Amino acid sequence: MTLAETYAAIRSAPPRDPFTTLPTDLDGAMTQPTVLYYNLRAHPSEYLPALRAARDLGLRVVLVTSRAGFPAPAGLVAEVHVMKEPGGPAAVAQGLEIARATGATGVMTWSDTDVVTVSTICAELGLPAPSVQAATLTRNKWLGRQALAAVDPACVPRFRLVEGPDDLAAAIAELGPGGVLKPASGAGSAGVERIARVEQALSVMGRLLGFASPATHPLFLDGPGQLVYEEFLPGTEHSVEGFVHLGATRVVAITDKRTDPANFLEIEHRQPTALSRAEQRAVTNLAAEVVRAFGLDNCSFHLECKVDEGMARLVEIAARIGGGHITSHLVPLVTGENFYRNALLLAAGAAPEPASDPTGRYAAVVKVVAPAAGVFGGFPRLEALHELAGIEAVAVHRRVGDTVLVPPDDYAGALLASVVVSVDAPDDLAPLVDEVRTLLRPRMTGTEIPAAG
Repeated sequence: MTLAETYAAIRSAPPRDPFTTLPTDLDGAMTQPTVLYYNLRAHPSEYLPALRAARDLGLRVVLVTSRAGFPAPAGLVAEVHVMKEPGGPAAVAQGLEIARATGATGVMTWSDTDVVTVSTICAELGLPAPSVQAATLTRNKWLGRQALAAVDPACVPRFRLVEGPDDLAAAIAELGPGGVLKPASGAGSAGVERIARVEQALSVMGRLLGFASPATHPLFLDGPGQLVYEEFLPGTEHSVEGFVHLGATRVVAITDKRTDPANFLEIEHRQPTALSRAEQRAVTNLAAEVVRAFGLDNCSFHLECKVDEGMARLVEIAARIGGGHITSHLVPLVTGENFYRNALLLAAGAAPEPASDPTGRYAAVVKVVAPAAGVFGGFPRLEALHELAGIEAVAVHRRVGDTVLVPPDDYAGALLASVVVSVDAPDDLAPLVDEVRTLLRPRMTGTEIPAAG
């Protein structure tokens, strides 16, 4: 029985105990289809829902991870394999060997670094996934922007490839100063910098070319030595979570975002969106246009865009589930939809379940970023946070005693905590977000910042 056939049987059968390990197939034999998970989100608050979604569909999870010694949760992960290489032919060969040995009939990734690897494995095995070409376009902003500009140049900022000083000079001469310089393959705002003055451009370029290297992080395997210089987009920032199945795009949620203007790090997410209906249509139309231009299919997607004067333009798109507690928490809290479950259905080649009725709730993710480099001394008022009504999840990302760096020395490591909150009335959300920020002022030592508490 294929994974899709098993899902069809599960969905048509009477409800069963979600803790049942083995589903019964149509012939009465005990079977358990296997899905490969390529990496997981970093914090248990995000990756446990992904593992439970597989369990509740009767799936056996085999994890392929870059984290040696990962503490696989008992009963949720059947096998753990550590990657021999983060990408390329060796990673594909290992993945094919694991998939064939385990009889995997679905493969999913939760990380940008594995998108192309997973698509290559699925292409070889004939499993549902974006094509290798489509996956590559999502992982290289230079190639992806070219593909979209060929269809509708109004959907993207004006951009130029930068591989050296001459390219940078030509790009600034054409597009002007004040633009954004970023790695061609990256994520999480890593290495994204605005060029305020022409005089700083060469030094920023040199630093980013050194940073955006596979030697720094496998995130940059899909565009080594490549930067993109593009015009700065005004407007509000948003992300879009959705699915593509058999060429049809469905937008599940639009998230309103706040970023730190100094380094582009995300500091807050909110749902439902405050965009007008017309602006929401513009965002939805942009998502469908990008999906078509990239050739995405059989996958979830996480698209980021900016909206200004009714026009939506692309920042980037990823052929994977969105992180930052958006799909794990905000989407189910506000839309009522189990995004992870539907992503698993897509991995089986099945259609995602129909949209749920909105819950009527309002939710946000509050991100606490280190204000400066130093040694993290914890959150002195963390216990008071748990006494607030409306707290859905608290994730502390750094340990007391960790040395914390901030951009441009470190991007992901600057995030100290994430807090998910929800309320029943829209006017109650902002005060709760403010109270969370007040309580979660970090204690930092070894810097010029006064210690909190």
